[in-house]
Amino acid sequence: MAVRKRPDTGKWETRVKGADDKRISRSFYLKSDAEKWERHQLLLADAGKVPQRMSGQEKLGTVAKEWLQGLGSSELKPRTMDGYQRIWASLVSPRWADVCLKDIRSTDVHTWVTTMTGTREMPPGSRPLLSASRRKQALQVLAMILDHAVRSGLASTNAARSDAVGAIKQPKYAGHREHQYLTVQQLDALAQKACAYEDFVFFLGTTGLRLGEAIALQVSDIQPTSRRLSVTKSISEVNGKQIVVPTKTHKPRYLTLPSATLERINHRLAGHSGGNPLFPAPNGGMLRQANFRRRVWIPAVKSAGLEGFRIHDLRHTAASLAIAAGANVKVVQNMLGHSSAQMTLDCYAGLFENDQAEVALRLDELIAKNACHEFATKPPRIRDARTVEITESPLLRRFSDVAPAGFEPATHGLGNRRSIP
Repeated sequence: MAVRKRPDTGKWETRVKGADDKRISRSFYLKSDAEKWERHQLLLADAGKVPQRMSGQEKLGTVAKEWLQGLGSSELKPRTMDGYQRIWASLVSPRWADVCLKDIRSTDVHTWVTTMTGTREMPPGSRPLLSASRRKQALQVLAMILDHAVRSGLASTNAARSDAVGAIKQPKYAGHREHQYLTVQQLDALAQKACAYEDFVFFLGTTGLRLGEAIALQVSDIQPTSRRLSVTKSISEVNGKQIVVPTKTHKPRYLTLPSATLERINHRLAGHSGGNPLFPAPNGGMLRQANFRRRVWIPAVKSAGLEGFRIHDLRHTAASLAIAAGANVKVVQNMLGHSSAQMTLDCYAGLFENDQAEVALRLDELIAKNACHEFATKPPRIRDARTVEITESPLLRRFSDVAPAGFEPATHGLGNRRSIP
């Protein structure tokens, strides 16, 4: 067994012997991956097992079943796993479940992605093309299943990742939806249209919490004296069941509530047990996202004349209000629970650009102030010779009495004033 770099493809190739003493070769982009696979084959040989030969006879449906079962032991959220299962069942399985791994080609994958119409109950010729985002999700699920096949030694390459030319091109979005921001007056007007959940809408528009995070809040998560808010969990709804999950970044965060926000929710804190939901459903218990959208949010948005404004846009509104109040990038990042400041800048760079003129003006004031301070405190480097009185010795005084004559410098002899001819 040896690892070598192929001169034609530039990949690292390793070879082993199969059960029929025929050599099996496999290529990797990284040398470390080739060596890792080679060590794995040695362990199989030490255990009395022959190295697996990648015949590609397994069907993708069998591999997908193993992959889906393995998701249960991962750190994925239940909603994410449910989404993968739905995409496999509705989009990927009808086309690829009965196809052998060796028969999956990059050209077929590309054709499938560009012509995907789903499984709607419509005549085949009249089914509309699925959105770019949905087709991209289906391609990602197929690629992850084939990744599992490669790791298991059932396939040598992933036809959904790359072909002989390069990476498979994923569907591109026609354009990202622009963020919508509300002013304080608009936010207050929209909150009033929400009736019993007026404080909830205002809370979302000033704190920037995700809807699942706000629904998961309990009375004990707020300390009124310090106005401290603890965000430690979220609510995920899967098949009609509400499941408590960690936050999106799996990290808790702590915010300081504005006084105006705290005043609006004080009635939900006084006299309530710490374990009760902060924003419960009308009949008690946990508030459901679908019911809130249908019964409260959509009528409130229409009544306020803001049709098309989403609940998630309240999160953007909170960010814009915080930036307008002078918050820097790190403060906004912690407020929204972003994984990095770069993500915050990518989302709201346009809002920070409005402060560039003010920053430039402050820099000018700082530089001018520093220059004045330096001039007032730093001693001059060159002393004016005309203000110096020469009193050290008569000889130096005699030197100072000599004035230049034309372009010829005045010189002194031995006690007599004369010019050198």
